[in-house]
This record gives sequence, structure tokens and C-alpha cells, in this order.
Amino acid sequence: MQVVRTVTEWALQGRCCPSCGTATFAEPPPGAHAGSVSYGPVLNAAAVVLTAYGNVPACSNPDWISSGVTGL
Repeated sequence: MQVVRTVTEWALQGRCCPSCGTATFAEPPPGAHAGSVSYGPVLNAAAVVLTAYGNVPACSNPDWISSGVTGL
């Protein structure tokens, strides 16, 4: 199985109000969650397959996935 990763980064612009000092930031695009990391549906599905069919405990999935199996 070959895993191809795609990295997408959004820089959410922010502005500070000169009157009250309140900082306001742009909303993330649909599907992205502000302040979090999203690995996407393909890697999430791989984790489910490993747990359900690969006999890899859920607590070991992050280590197993990042251990060179996917090259991450």
C-alpha cells in the first residue's frame, strides 16, 4: 500500500481593533477547524482499518502510523 500525503496550511488573518483592542480572526474554510490539526479522511480511514481488521489496538495506531509505515 502506498500512502501519499498532501499538506495544506491556512494562515487565518487577524486584525486588532484600535479602539477596544479586541482581536478578530478570519473563519477557516469549510472542512477545516480553527486551532486544530486535521489529518483528513484517508488517514482517519487507515486508522479505522488498522483497528478493525489489522488487530492494532486503537491506542497504538498513532505510533504505528507514524513509525515509518506511512513515512510521516
